[in-house]
Amino acid sequence: MEYFHYVSTLDYILLGFIALLVFWNLVEANIHR
Repeated sequence: MEYFHYVSTLDYILLGFIALLVFWNLVEANIHR
């Protein structure tokens, strides 16, 4: 499965980026509360 192997690397970067955005949104929400 070359496709899965290729996606796995991008997936970690994408998940990390999304996790960072979600985490930052939670932090900003707590700051503005």
